[in-house]
Amino acid sequence: MRGKLTITCPICGKGQEVGVGIHEHVIRCPTHGEFEVTHGALMEKPREPKEWEQALERVKGKTALGKRARIHTGDF
Repeated sequence: MRGKLTITCPICGKGQEVGVGIHEHVIRCPTHGEFEVTHGALMEKPREPKEWEQALERVKGKTALGKRARIHTGDF
């Protein structure tokens, strides 16, 4: 039996995955809030925490009020 992969906040490592959708993981972090990351963005080449933080800030600026920000591969 294989263990479950634990996804943490890609920026600081403090938050954790609280849900998985068809195309995304939902991350809840005490520092960066709740946001989504697509499977593709997580599986693409490794990125530095600063790159993740910049991508999150960009998508937060484009996210409608009341919706969760979602980081896609094209947001880097």
